[in-house]
Amino acid sequence: MARTATVNYHVHKPYRQAFELVAGRTAANLVSPELTSAAVALEDTRATTNTVAFASGSVEFISLETQARDFAGEAWKPVYDAELTATLSDRLGMREVVVFDHTGRTDDSHATRKSIEMP
Repeated sequence: MARTATVNYHVHKPYRQAFELVAGRTAANLVSPELTSAAVALEDTRATTNTVAFASGSVEFISLETQARDFAGEAWKPVYDAELTATLSDRLGMREVVVFDHTGRTDDSHATRKSIEMP
């Protein structure tokens, strides 16, 4: 079965563009630059002899076994966040790591982008 994904590209402008988080309220509002969508074919290159190379920036899949055992409630978050922070710092040499759960955000009722409702 062919699998596709939707990728949002910035529409080129003569000025610098970025996503802007308008804070100062109980719920922040994400303001995005103009985007255009494109459907792209997906391929799992782990199952082929194809190689993937990136001049700068890339995607890496690693296995990380967590010490967190119970994901009910909030007790697992400090353990899991510390593990993610240590892994990213070690693998990528990051000086600062911010871990956040984008599925747990609350959208402004007037936001142009809505969070995905998870079952």
